[in-house]
Amino acid sequence: MDKPRSHLSESFLNIENLCTPEEIELGELFENLSSRGHAFPSLVFSVPFFFPLPLPGLSVLLGIIIMIGGIGLALKKKPFFPIRWRKKKIKTSILKKVAHFGLRASIVIEKITIPTRNVLFKSPMWLSQASGILIVICGFLLALPLPPGTNFPPAISIFFLSLGVLEENLALIFVGFVAFGANIALFYGILFGLFKAWALI
Repeated sequence: MDKPRSHLSESFLNIENLCTPEEIELGELFENLSSRGHAFPSLVFSVPFFFPLPLPGLSVLLGIIIMIGGIGLALKKKPFFPIRWRKKKIKTSILKKVAHFGLRASIVIEKITIPTRNVLFKSPMWLSQASGILIVICGFLLALPLPPGTNFPPAISIFFLSLGVLEENLALIFVGFVAFGANIALFYGILFGLFKAWALI
């Protein structure tokens, strides 16, 4: 008999319990998040980009961590987290905001979504692996030194892709795929505009 899956809200509540000190080591945090599933670190680290907070330098680090989580999801292997990063610390004040947002959102989501465990999703792993690849690409976009406001769209895609994989919900994964397509169009427009401006110089 399959082990009952823990609720997503319980996982975010567990994050709140980690926020007793002022700072927490990334290694400890990543190990804790990964125990919920390969997609959970990507879900959690996408949330800070929803807040109007300056993330100087942190956006690059979070983007890379999201990429690591996406690679683990795509390869169905435990993500490799660089040893030198394990001792880096992140302020728990940011983590508290993430946990609070995630807890509220997950309670609502758990009430309105029914996990879809059909053959299309459950048997072949291509759907979750494809989601992992898209998460890696969006994480890369977050890690780029781009203008303010460009981090939110990739974060939305990562959030829904990760959430869909964790909840085994095809509708949420579909939203993530659509958001990814919108990202491609957005960043293509940005690059096109930059090249056009450069040509006029």
